[in-house]
Amino acid sequence: MTSVLMNYIKRGLPLGLFFLIACSGSQPEGSGVQVSVHNAFRPASLSLEAPLPEILQVTLFRVTVTGEGFSPIQVDFPADSSGGDISGVPAGNDRRVLVEAFNSRGDVIRRRLIENVRIQGDQKTPVVAALLSVPMVTNVRNGGLLRENRVSLAGFGEPASGLEFIEITDQEHPEVLTDIGTSQQSIETSQNDGNFAFRARRLSRGPHTFRVRDTQTGEESILTFTVIASGRVPGTGFGTLGKATSTNIQSISMPGSSMPSVVNVMTK
Repeated sequence: MTSVLMNYIKRGLPLGLFFLIACSGSQPEGSGVQVSVHNAFRPASLSLEAPLPEILQVTLFRVTVTGEGFSPIQVDFPADSSGGDISGVPAGNDRRVLVEAFNSRGDVIRRRLIENVRIQGDQKTPVVAALLSVPMVTNVRNGGLLRENRVSLAGFGEPASGLEFIEITDQEHPEVLTDIGTSQQSIETSQNDGNFAFRARRLSRGPHTFRVRDTQTGEESILTFTVIASGRVPGTGFGTLGKATSTNIQSISMPGSSMPSVVNVMTK
């Protein structure tokens, strides 16, 4: 094994790929799972020749097997694969198999959790995972800034599904927001490509955290951003000596200014 690893390193090949091959091919036969990934997302409105937007392109699949009595087992598979074998999963009932698809930014864009899997000894248990879209906002960066008069959220979700936007800034008092265009607490995603657009009421300045939840599949994502005043471009019109902090900016900003919260975001 050591000589094989050294030859692999000399050839300049990635260690991650070595361990993937080792886990999937060189392990002795035994109990485990044979994962097949189905339903890779492609908007119906796009022709087969048209490239997917980068944010929707899968760069790798990650499979995590969990259960009572053993540590989680995690294996990555390349994006052009349709799954693979995972060895060394102890036999037993109530195993959970989580399949996640990641894009180049590290976002989970597709996911499926298979529960109550029974693993039998000395064989690979087949698991078919038809992935579901994780709703994601693409026009606002997580941890970014948003002007108070432009609280419009757009992105992708499961086609022909419904989404709700739950503010959880105060986790003890979550609030389902209403889309001001439809006056509904749930909006529909496009049947063709999964696009959505949500327009919230005017939000107070400062940090806000939302749970974007698919009402049909239960898949969800978390989005945090800071609402700032609409009249200024963050980072202009001030100067300070030394390290910029919200404290020394507070001393030179006008009453009611959002600049301290802006600097908090910029200097974290």
